[in-house]
Amino acid sequence: MPALSRGGPDRRIATRACSSPRRVALLQEVRRPPVTGYHAPHPRRADAAACRADPRDPAGRRNRRGSMAVSERKHWKHLYEEVISTEICCGCSACIVACPHKVLELQDFDPIQTDPNSPFDNCVHGEEGCSLCAMACLRLDPKVDVIEELIYGRRRQVDEIYGKYFYKTLVRATEKGMLEVGQDGGAVSALLGWALEEGELDGAVVAGPSESVPWLDEPRVVTTKEELLAAAGSRYTYCATPLGLKKAAEKKLKNVAIVGVSCESTAVRNLAAEGIKRWTRPVKLVIGLMCTETFDYDAFVVGKLQGEMGLNLDDIVKINVKGNVIITMRDGREIILPLKHARPTANEWCHHCPDFSAEHADLSCGGLGMEGWTLVMVRTEKGRDFLERGVAAGIVELRDADEEPNALRVLEKLATKQRTRAKPWDPHATAAYPTQQALDAAYEYEAEKAAEKAAAKATKVAEAQALRAK
Repeated sequence: MPALSRGGPDRRIATRACSSPRRVALLQEVRRPPVTGYHAPHPRRADAAACRADPRDPAGRRNRRGSMAVSERKHWKHLYEEVISTEICCGCSACIVACPHKVLELQDFDPIQTDPNSPFDNCVHGEEGCSLCAMACLRLDPKVDVIEELIYGRRRQVDEIYGKYFYKTLVRATEKGMLEVGQDGGAVSALLGWALEEGELDGAVVAGPSESVPWLDEPRVVTTKEELLAAAGSRYTYCATPLGLKKAAEKKLKNVAIVGVSCESTAVRNLAAEGIKRWTRPVKLVIGLMCTETFDYDAFVVGKLQGEMGLNLDDIVKINVKGNVIITMRDGREIILPLKHARPTANEWCHHCPDFSAEHADLSCGGLGMEGWTLVMVRTEKGRDFLERGVAAGIVELRDADEEPNALRVLEKLATKQRTRAKPWDPHATAAYPTQQALDAAYEYEAEKAAEKAAAKATKVAEAQALRAK
């Protein structure tokens, strides 16, 4: 079931059903300050609830304009049924960005319907023919073939586990300040800061720390190097960064970069592939962050770090993941949290993502267990030109990726493993299986596994019955 809205510090937090009992237990024990900004409950939700509670319409199937029309195109109704209610929605916010009627909002990292004339699981605009939210969704029949044709000129091959690219290289900033503030060598911050100063970009859409909730990220549009540095670093909780595209449009920016994890870089491409270009037209560069999973804010930050470990969130200055979760405190201490203890707090939707390496970005970047360097996969001509001009300007320096064989092994392992997360029956299966042959093979494999499991269960039952008969 969808998460309930958070009403304040005295309300217990409810969460979506999750396969991890440990995560649920953590969430049931934590409390947190009121949430403001992008993730706050929307005021129109109360109006919508009142509308659905109309005694003349207890099921909420009608609206104030009468019976809903019936549309054959997929829209919010299908998006809710196939993606949100099944908990494969990654909260990327592409549907919210695309909605021309402004009736979708993000609450607790779930998109919700706020139109008082619509039930929570349907939309009057969708029934009348609007389908932009469903078109924008990267989990509901994404146009992966169109995306990759636009970017690469062809579809990814089955053996291209981490997508198409020109070359891999190790990158780090040359400026000491960037090395100290940025994550894993500060390469992304250094390149974007240089582009902003040179006027090549007039803005960048990034994740930055919330001003009201410690260690919660919110979408930001930065237009100066100083603003960029204030948002630098990783917090490993999820941020619906594409929401910042709307703010960039409000600022009338013309040349924008966006930095996001793998699902978000694909979301931006999917908007463009579907022809929803109002928000993506200013995007000149997509930088993807390699990602295997993000942590649920309530379970990880509030429940684990603050509640269970007793850490003062205001005293944490940096969080990094290098085999373990490394928490750097203001007094210089480094506290090590085994990754296996943090994994139960991972967001459930991450376990359905087939893309570790941000394969649809211009530049894909990841630390991969290294200290002080970022592995960058150069995927497009645009990305190659941007990086190589940054090198020529002395902003970043390079090393051969083969000098870090452990990082390459991590890349291969995680990318291969993550491809199997999307099942062949999922509505976004084409993101994992680029050909019909691969999809059919996946179906056969899953059917064989199910048959083996059923046979093992039947054998176990028969053995138990035989023992009871004796």
